[in-house]
Amino acid sequence: MGLLLEELATHCGKKSEIAQEIIPALYTAVKETSPKFKQWQKYFAPTAPKTLKTQKIATHYGIEKHKSLRLIFALQTYYAIVIKLLAAARLNKIADIESVENGVHFQQAGIQNFTSGDFYSWYPTIVDVSDLVSLIAKFNFENPPADALKALYHDLFPRELRHTPGEYYTPDWFANFVLDRAGFTGEQRLLDPTCGSGTFVVLAYRRMLEANIANPLNKIAGIDINPLACLSARANLVINLLEWDKNTVLPIYCADVLTNPPDIGTFDRIVGNPPWVNWETLPENYRQQTKSLWEQYGLFPHSGFESILGKGKKDLSLVLTYAVIDRYLSDKGKLAFILPQAILKAGGAAEGFRQFDFGEKAIKPSHVDDFSKLRIFSGAETKPIVLILSHDAPEKPSYYLWQGKKRTIRENAKNSIIERLSYSEFVAEPVDDRGSAWLTGKPAALKAVRKIIGQSDYTAHAGVYTGGANAVYWLNVLERDGDMLRVRNIVTGSKRKVEQIETWLEADLVYPMLRGRDVSRWNADPTIHILIVQNPETRQGYDIDWLREHYPNTYNYLGKFEPILRKRAAFKRYFRDSAPFYTMFDIGQYTFNPYKVLWHGFGKQRMQAAVVGSIDDKPIMSNQAMHPFVGLQNENEAHFLAACLNSAPFEFAVLSHTQSGGKSFAQPGILNTLRLPQYQAKNPVHQQLVTLSRAAHQGKIDDKAIAEASADIWGLSPSELQELQESLLNLIN
Repeated sequence: MGLLLEELATHCGKKSEIAQEIIPALYTAVKETSPKFKQWQKYFAPTAPKTLKTQKIATHYGIEKHKSLRLIFALQTYYAIVIKLLAAARLNKIADIESVENGVHFQQAGIQNFTSGDFYSWYPTIVDVSDLVSLIAKFNFENPPADALKALYHDLFPRELRHTPGEYYTPDWFANFVLDRAGFTGEQRLLDPTCGSGTFVVLAYRRMLEANIANPLNKIAGIDINPLACLSARANLVINLLEWDKNTVLPIYCADVLTNPPDIGTFDRIVGNPPWVNWETLPENYRQQTKSLWEQYGLFPHSGFESILGKGKKDLSLVLTYAVIDRYLSDKGKLAFILPQAILKAGGAAEGFRQFDFGEKAIKPSHVDDFSKLRIFSGAETKPIVLILSHDAPEKPSYYLWQGKKRTIRENAKNSIIERLSYSEFVAEPVDDRGSAWLTGKPAALKAVRKIIGQSDYTAHAGVYTGGANAVYWLNVLERDGDMLRVRNIVTGSKRKVEQIETWLEADLVYPMLRGRDVSRWNADPTIHILIVQNPETRQGYDIDWLREHYPNTYNYLGKFEPILRKRAAFKRYFRDSAPFYTMFDIGQYTFNPYKVLWHGFGKQRMQAAVVGSIDDKPIMSNQAMHPFVGLQNENEAHFLAACLNSAPFEFAVLSHTQSGGKSFAQPGILNTLRLPQYQAKNPVHQQLVTLSRAAHQGKIDDKAIAEASADIWGLSPSELQELQESLLNLIN
């Protein structure tokens, strides 16, 4: 019967004898002067993690001292050998390894383009892989999986190498689901523009065979920028081929759809899982190469200081979606992409994306499947949706929120995965204009939440922003002596190396500070301090001569870090030599108000607001990344706002149009969208909310009473409140 392809990772994976034998041999044989290695470095190095943690891998293969890039190249070469041998064995008995690597074996079998664009054919005369050839010959190719190579790839390569380029290989069941949503029957021309290992292409090919479509390879295509992925896709396609002739060309193109798109015509269906890569992580030269496309498609809505403060987050999948629609989608075609949920809920480039302006191609969103509550991709915390764009979209797209008894989806389940899941049927609509974030929920709940939509009577601000120098400004106070404090700067977790110093500083400029974990629902207790040397009136650091004269210890302390502080990106961009080198950001008069109502604005699943006052006449500070706030003079007013923020109606309004658990959850701009009315001291309902908030801060929480009182604030009827509460449960459970 032979070996099963489903067990490929067992027989050829990192724990196998064959891998233990060949991978160290390949590593030893790699010459850093080799042309192939140099070509590969130009491709791989720019997208590699800044720190390649490969010591564990090297130790596993018995390699004592190693160089990371050489080791990764050896690993990729080994993987490439395995998949080429598998494809070769599927076609014909392997005569010699050289004929496989130079493509002759495939050409003789009728496959014309299997090894084009290959970095990995350098080894045949140096490393003996005859044992691997013999092992591969034992595999059985009957009823192969759509992606026979996925498990081996995951086994050989650590997660950071797979996920840094935005690669999340799609499970077969999920790919089939997307094909169904795209309405692919096998009769349409289909493209996967970022095909990876070819899952969508192979599954589409199988559907075409079932539909008895003639010449199916002429109606499907895959593109990928990664040569190793292209090899994988071609190998998977060969393994699944039912028949072929002497002039068969595999429709897998190794190219970049953004910078050098192949000319392959238009398609009725575009499907896939494009890479999720932030603009900030792309190599500078690639950003410059693609910048014109971002501008062409209107995906640069923010500039200047707004982009530095997080409003300009851009994901490569956004521009790629626009580009492939522009270049490859037929006029009445349909696109079904797996994308991050943030494209519907976040700001930045997503605002431009949500215009859905595709020029002459009149397609709009028709349906969304939201899988953000499930873990779809192995070992990855992602929030995927399936977005369907079509020419016959309804006025309002349907929106399904999927859930399961278990959050992690395991593909080897015996029964159908989709049958084990359930969904809540929502509708979706923009908060205000076409580019705004989407509201999602039951129709009645969305109608009710419109009463909360609007501009607040309050302005929220980000917390204190050090410009990436927390390790300089964040302090542990060790001792107090009169007007002086003995402090130690907090360097733990710093992305850059900062010297830890223990010194005495003047107490006047040191304030209590909230870290992320210091805030919860109805409670906030600062655990550290922060040095603030910012003049709130000039919005720059205090004058150097003034600081040196009045606070010499503070000035001398900051002077030790002057080179680091001058290198901060925000400082170089906006101040340079026009302001003191210790200038900070997001600090105004509001920062020093005696009371704040603040909340978690980053990475949380629910609203978590609390009121803070002052300690020793020093207002408590919040940090920029975590805690938006409203600065106030009146404590009762702060409690009123806290009750509103933590109420069920407001929480549903937040969760219905932001990405819970994401970076854009409940940021300061939320008060530009959701209406908090001005506090009225003589209003009995306002006073009731103040009382309820004060009790909640003491541990006596009455969510029902808070919900009912806040409903009165926004004019919600009892039935509308019930709709919002029930929809909230759908979102948080």
